[in-house]
Amino acid sequence: MNRVREFLRAFKPGPGVRKGAMWASALFVLPYWAYFGSRARIGFGPVLDWIAWGAAAIILLFLGAAVAALVLVLARKLPPFATGFVVTAAAMIALPWPAPWIGALLALAVAAFGGLLVSLVAGWGEMEETKKAVTVILLVVTAGAVETFAYFLYWDGTTEGLVKAAPSQLPSSALLSAPDPSDPGNFPVGYLTYGTGKDKRRSEYAGGAALKTRTVDGSRLLKDVEGWKGKYLKWYWGFGTKELPLNARLWYPRGNGPFPLILIVHGNHLAQEASEPGYEYLGRLFASRGYLFASIDENFLNSAFAANYDLKETAARGWLLLEHLKLWREWNSTKGHVFEGKVDLQRIGLIGHSRGGEAVATASEFNRLKNYPGDANQKFDYGFNIKGLIAIAPADGQYKPAGMPRKIHDVSYLTVHGSHDFDVSNFDGAKQYQRTILSEGSTAFKAYLYIYRANHGQFNTVWDRHDWSPPGIWLMNLHPLLRGEEQRKIALVYFSAFMDAALKGRNEYLPLFEDARRGARWLPPTIYVNRYDDASYRPVAGFDEDYDVTSATMPGASLQGENLAVWREQRIGFRRGERDDNGVYLGWRKGEKASYTVNLPPDLKLDPAGILEFALSGAGEDPPKKDDASGKNDKEEKKDKPAINLSIELVARDGTVRRALLSDMGPIYPPLTVKHLKVTIPGFDPYRKNSEPVPQRYSLALKESAVTLQKIRFVFDQTPEGVVVADDIGFSRAR
Repeated sequence: MNRVREFLRAFKPGPGVRKGAMWASALFVLPYWAYFGSRARIGFGPVLDWIAWGAAAIILLFLGAAVAALVLVLARKLPPFATGFVVTAAAMIALPWPAPWIGALLALAVAAFGGLLVSLVAGWGEMEETKKAVTVILLVVTAGAVETFAYFLYWDGTTEGLVKAAPSQLPSSALLSAPDPSDPGNFPVGYLTYGTGKDKRRSEYAGGAALKTRTVDGSRLLKDVEGWKGKYLKWYWGFGTKELPLNARLWYPRGNGPFPLILIVHGNHLAQEASEPGYEYLGRLFASRGYLFASIDENFLNSAFAANYDLKETAARGWLLLEHLKLWREWNSTKGHVFEGKVDLQRIGLIGHSRGGEAVATASEFNRLKNYPGDANQKFDYGFNIKGLIAIAPADGQYKPAGMPRKIHDVSYLTVHGSHDFDVSNFDGAKQYQRTILSEGSTAFKAYLYIYRANHGQFNTVWDRHDWSPPGIWLMNLHPLLRGEEQRKIALVYFSAFMDAALKGRNEYLPLFEDARRGARWLPPTIYVNRYDDASYRPVAGFDEDYDVTSATMPGASLQGENLAVWREQRIGFRRGERDDNGVYLGWRKGEKASYTVNLPPDLKLDPAGILEFALSGAGEDPPKKDDASGKNDKEEKKDKPAINLSIELVARDGTVRRALLSDMGPIYPPLTVKHLKVTIPGFDPYRKNSEPVPQRYSLALKESAVTLQKIRFVFDQTPEGVVVADDIGFSRAR
């Protein structure tokens, strides 16, 4: 019994332990808070921000310790001030973490290590042997815990759960023979900045601006920013909503022109860290290939610790792009101006990233309107010939004109998204893709590209890998990500090809948007999912017209299922929530001859040179098990499920059947899973699912089948069981 008491006494913290815990907590929490403060930024500059946050940490630490001490004195428990100090430090360390208990464990380890170390150093000579041994053991354990935790945060993560499917290959004869669109062109590249000439925070738009610009009144689009917040924003930036600047970095070809004009705009990021320099790699390529390329500064609309517009700025982001276009229209017609006659205003393209991706769609629609939907006293007079829009990992639905989903009319649209996007976690650009309307006779097209292992930030060299701010980003699984150079190579290829096709009519690049494999010579190896449509598309079944699973979009057509384990129409899901688009979910079980048939109108006339096209992907679910005669379910598990495959049958009126395999039409991949976190963390799961259906476009040449085609039948005979989601079955023109 005495040995037990002696052993327990070794654990009792003495004065040295308390002092050590206090000092360790203080010495850790001060730079810790200063670091996170420097990331949030107040706006006084790096040095003053560090000092301000450090001072705030000291004040908060002593105030919290005093409160905790008072509580403990009243409770007559632990040593009041030291314990209160450590508890307050622990709370401050835990506060920035998305799962606070992780920070609390870190704080506990730091305090324990400090207490044990001081106790050991200061009281070694007076310690009993048992206490020395226990203290040394605990010191080693806590040091190991802190070191392990630090390594975990530094560790990039794991490839566990990563889809290992090799990219499907095409024969070399099927690859595009056009020049690599990411190769620099022949024009020497010039660079300058333009701005108001008196920007308070950005020297490149003040004295460093080569061209001086006016300000614009955005007060009708930026309402409700009042009180101290409005005053702070005006103090910090040096201007209010009535005098917004037109600032940009410009890369331009040195030549006579006229040249097509492209504007790119960043999305939301820390306001005090300029985002627009992050597209220089695009600017230099486009300028060398004969484009004027301006990266627009809208950092003053971005988030900041002290004050921001809190999603009240989303309409203004798109409107500002049109105000920049007005500026270019004026310069182009101003006699003696350096850009007089050098702008081809009939060929304009817009690119946006994140909230900027939503902004380009907003700009395209404002361009058609006479008044701002939110306040008709704001007149619009634009009417620019915007021919192409690229949305990089765009947000969607943060701005809805008059509360309605925004549509795009007869403008070519490309949206790009990464599977490992930890910021815009859903493929929101797919919504805008569905809402892009191409009228009969339009030369515009629309496409989307889903890139496995791409993230949100690496399309911008300033944002890079950090889709989240610390400490959250330290928990994210970054190991699977493409290298930044690879991700930006994809952007160079696709964005250049898109603008060449949309603005310059170089249709030889269009097959790249139907099937990424056509550009395999240019693209880094990963998995790509494509969709493409043009104005020739005639829908047969789009699944959005009603909730009758037997009715189709095309008059006179109908839908029929046979032996299906799953047959339902519903919104196609995302990792979180769902997209504003219905598809049909079709599932089948082993041993059952299941099929899904599209019955065509008897008088339908099709072009033998046309194609059948549809979108399809795995649904990321299993078919329900069928009860056997005993009432028990089939519990057979499939550890290594094969990729889903199926047959497509074109059935003529005389019963003749032409068959093709889905795998012959394009690549088939299992659900593109993502492991978001390095390890599963209780209480912290940023996404509900580890994958989302992203339908791939498939096409089949009609040939002689077109003349008497009566049915399109999907036969589930190639894979024992599975569930797929299909969408947008129809016909279009072959190229």
